[in-house]
Amino acid sequence: MNDNIEKIPGAKAIGQRLANAELNFRETVRDLTSCSEEEALKAFNVMRKLKEIQLDSGGGRYNVIHGMYLEPEVLRNAINYPSSDF
Repeated sequence: MNDNIEKIPGAKAIGQRLANAELNFRETVRDLTSCSEEEALKAFNVMRKLKEIQLDSGGGRYNVIHGMYLEPEVLRNAINYPSSDF
């Protein structure tokens, strides 16, 4: 079987945009808070679960719904959010 054929045309490109959007947001969190990769991942998961960020699938980026969510103190609160679900 040929693995280069996509079952749904464009699905690979969409998946790559999603992965790039997540990596870009996590990098932004690390830059703003000087946190570790694990902490940036937790902040990303918490903010996505609480719907503080939204995916712009056309542009391949996550955008915050309000600018204050990119403040270092708010990002630190997301990192320290008390839940094992994230």
